[in-house]
Amino acid sequence: MIPTDTKTGHDYVPSWRKSEAAPPRYFFRAASVIERAQMEAELSGEQAAGRVFPFELIAAFRNGLHALLSGDPGIDTLLELIETEARGEILTGDDRQALIQARGVLAQHWPEYRELVAQQERRKEIAPIVVFRRFCIGWDNVDVTWSLGKDRQIPEAVLAQIDPMEMIGAGNFGYGLLYGATDDRTFQQPSQSDADPSTSSSDMSRADGTSAASDGPATPASSSPDGSGESSISGS
Repeated sequence: MIPTDTKTGHDYVPSWRKSEAAPPRYFFRAASVIERAQMEAELSGEQAAGRVFPFELIAAFRNGLHALLSGDPGIDTLLELIETEARGEILTGDDRQALIQARGVLAQHWPEYRELVAQQERRKEIAPIVVFRRFCIGWDNVDVTWSLGKDRQIPEAVLAQIDPMEMIGAGNFGYGLLYGATDDRTFQQPSQSDADPSTSSSDMSRADGTSAASDGPATPASSSPDGSGESSISGS
């Protein structure tokens, strides 16, 4: 279910750092319907990283095969394999390799397919950062001061100080939170555990000093060295 509360913080801890005594913890809020649409509009427009749907890739794959392999007796086999894969059926090792090779050829020589793959890769890299910038409302045990720019998003100068892998993992978590899902079919998650939304037990302390509802004790909004136990957490 898609969360409707856009105030409460939900926390993410990088899976590879969970065993630490005081691991970094990033907090995200859910988005309104309009905010989700605005995010998708930015990805599709400004970032040229809109959703790529499976049916689009399959159509481009078919078109490329017909254009580049017209008359080749192997084309029917490849078309059948792509349909079998789309139905979720298990392919043999040889069949998977045949599809990998065909996709490689199309990515090099068929513009329609090549652009969709490029768009898919852009989304995989950019979407988590856009989500992080828009919907991260604070963090714990991160040696960076949380702040918002005039556009109510985290500034580039602050993003540049965040560990890139942690930001991607946290952004993927945030995306899953926005859609009430544990993954996004248009870009890969670092791991399953890095995409499972969970509600934070910490209070969200806003920039104006007021607190949003949560289960834990109030925590002052401040930045601190990693592992100090203090936090830099603010609401939207």
